[in-house]
Amino acid sequence: MVSSKDQSKKISQGLRQSSKKFFEEFYAKEEQAGRHPTPLEAALALGRIFNQITEEDGWLPQPPDRPEVPAEVFEPVISRFSQEAYHEAVEAWYRHTPGLEIEKGKPGRPLDSKAQKYFEQHSGDSSYADIAKQELQSVPDGEAKALLIEKERERIRASVRRARRRQST
Repeated sequence: MVSSKDQSKKISQGLRQSSKKFFEEFYAKEEQAGRHPTPLEAALALGRIFNQITEEDGWLPQPPDRPEVPAEVFEPVISRFSQEAYHEAVEAWYRHTPGLEIEKGKPGRPLDSKAQKYFEQHSGDSSYADIAKQELQSVPDGEAKALLIEKERERIRASVRRARRRQST
């Protein structure tokens, strides 16, 4: 016997595939017409179709060869459907709207000059603490300076880590 969780997952996948197909066709038609609606407008169009189905025709009758699906199966599907459909609308929007293509592997923003400087210093023979001490030379000695150096060291370390990640992609 198939569990209600498995049935919910199967129904959810079917609805997601159907909504994906709908949004692809919707955006292709709108693109041909020279329009580029937002994902919210596309989701509203899908909602209008569901309203037409439920108001005019009522729910389609259950085929006699398939038993009725219990409410415990539909509840998780209904609770997730709008979110999943909206995600599909956003993905289709990115694929069909000019100028919104996502270039994979490139950083979202270039490294700032300080991050680049820290990366180069650390790639050499300087430790994070040495770089932090150089940055805070003007601060007088004392307990506060030790705390500032530790905080600066952590900030520099995080900056160098981000720089390394960006260079590896």
